[in-house]
Amino acid sequence: MPKYETYYGIFEKDTDKGEETGHLNGPFGLVPDEIEAGRVAKAMFGKLGVARPTSPSNMEQWGYGKGDLDREGNVKPPFEQVRIGTMENGRWVGLTHGEHPHSRSNTNYYTITKDGDTERFSGHRLMHEITFEDQNYLKESYYSGDEVRKSGTCTIKINGHVCEVFNYRDVTYALQQVQAKLTRIHDFGACQLWNPEDRQKLVGRKIYWYNTPAVITSFMEDQACVMLKIDESVKPDAEGRRCFPESPCQQNDKAEALAQERKYYENEDRMFDESGFEEIKDTIFSKNIWWWRG
Repeated sequence: MPKYETYYGIFEKDTDKGEETGHLNGPFGLVPDEIEAGRVAKAMFGKLGVARPTSPSNMEQWGYGKGDLDREGNVKPPFEQVRIGTMENGRWVGLTHGEHPHSRSNTNYYTITKDGDTERFSGHRLMHEITFEDQNYLKESYYSGDEVRKSGTCTIKINGHVCEVFNYRDVTYALQQVQAKLTRIHDFGACQLWNPEDRQKLVGRKIYWYNTPAVITSFMEDQACVMLKIDESVKPDAEGRRCFPESPCQQNDKAEALAQERKYYENEDRMFDESGFEEIKDTIFSKNIWWWRG
């Protein structure tokens, strides 16, 4: 006797009396047999309720249906694009809501092509690509001597777009970090980093950098970094420049230099635009950035 992981509850009315016919459907967990499925269907939809098994032939009977309709009854365009194949070798198709659920997950996602062909969808909505690149480099030091050291770079891409890049010394440590970083990417509240249109909205966004008002001027696609410019509300210094304050690390270095009575070298790579506004680069997940400034 078949097990009904999901079933369709159907209500039917007498059309000879001019009454409408229709159906309702939904997941009700694992229903052990047809008798139990029929009982639950009647409890849900009345004495005319019957059960339909989720067999392949039954899926062909119900299928895509009317699709996702707007208030005027027109089929909505796909709400998302998904990849058939890999990012390197594949094609994009639309993802839409069909009228009827399908598959063991009981979703109603369907792919739809430009020609209107539909297929049931229970695949990856986001395509992930994670690469690890080990490398060795020569560390030169007058005091401790030269030494070849290890390093590496991990790049996380979603739908072909770089969402995070980080360095590591041990690949096993990097593997442990990837899970947490993926969660952070997916939960990022400022935008969906894999969505180009959403990322472009970051440009012009007002933020704080080390409690200093700033504005994002560009997004660096291949590095998952942003360029920041200090806000015009910051007062200029004696030279007429608007500068970001020194970071805590710079402040500590300066304090140590003064305590040891040695020269402190200012950052000579500071960038300013034509109006004297300082610009800096920082990673998208930098702890120095506070994203919600009014």
